[in-house]
Amino acid sequence: MKFKEEKIVGKKAVIFDVDNTILDSSPVFIQAYENLQAVLEKQLGDNMSKELMKKFMFDMYEEGGRYKGVLDMDFIAKDFFEGLVGRELIEDKEEVRNEIEKPLVEIYNDCPPFLPGAEQLLKHLYRKGLKIAFCTHNGEWGNLKVKSIWEKMEFPKEELIYLTIPLEEEKNRESWRKVINMLELKPSEVVVIGDNREADIVEAQKIGVDTFVFYRYAMIHNVDFYDDSVCIDNPGSIVYETDSLKDIIDLF
Repeated sequence: MKFKEEKIVGKKAVIFDVDNTILDSSPVFIQAYENLQAVLEKQLGDNMSKELMKKFMFDMYEEGGRYKGVLDMDFIAKDFFEGLVGRELIEDKEEVRNEIEKPLVEIYNDCPPFLPGAEQLLKHLYRKGLKIAFCTHNGEWGNLKVKSIWEKMEFPKEELIYLTIPLEEEKNRESWRKVINMLELKPSEVVVIGDNREADIVEAQKIGVDTFVFYRYAMIHNVDFYDDSVCIDNPGSIVYETDSLKDIIDLF
């Protein structure tokens, strides 16, 4: 953990990434993959299911646990099923399709749980009079998650400010600019907290955000954290690093 001694002052808002920053989203995906493997074992046996899941995970994730692209489970489930049909491993029947696709697509039915310390952090920032906003991917699922966060915190509905980016689009500098404009603030007046160096730090730096908290979310497969190096596009930026949301409270 690399925290500077001084507190963050002079800011008017904090903008959060959502997945693996406020909500513990990765276990939801891991459970879905386990459920999918169980279905494949039933349909194709143990050896074939393990082989298919190994290839599935290789196609989805980089070495070290970072996914290769935004995970659109509706598309992935359909593509995976059609691939099995194309290899003549299963029959193209509606009931089989539903059974295989269900573990993946049902991810979007619920909101993942808060990460440890997330609720305390949000309450602390709100009590301090800071505006809170969110910038996240996942389209409609993003809407569900953000609204669920706000409802659970029991903050006034009219104060909810967020941007959900469609899965086919990238989170980039324009995404951050839109949220900051919604807040009616300048980039220098906000703090960005996220777990992705490029999307949450470098892109926001490009429009003048100068203060960040890089939250080091533990990745899947029992590996450590994302690459330790935090890219700083603007040398004038301050990037605090931590693996504990509770510790961020002390910065404000």
